[in-house]
Amino acid sequence: GDAYMELDNVSESLSYYEKAVSASDNDFTTPIYLQKAGFAAEKAGKFDKAIDYYTQVKEKYPTTNEGRNAEKYIARAEANLN
Repeated sequence: GDAYMELDNVSESLSYYEKAVSASDNDFTTPIYLQKAGFAAEKAGKFDKAIDYYTQVKEKYPTTNEGRNAEKYIARAEANLN
């Protein structure tokens, strides 16, 4: 996913982050991939989808760095909803 983001191929990047999330559920990598999926969704203009990813991080992994920061990303995505 990161390589595709570097190439500005957001849809492919999002697809790979989603695959990474579904491949394994753990407190270390899953919140990272969910957050990256949220970033990619925002870049693609899919703010509802981004909010969903950030909310999953906040609710399922609240003690991780990503979980503690999720609220600000949710707020940012909500601000971009029309």
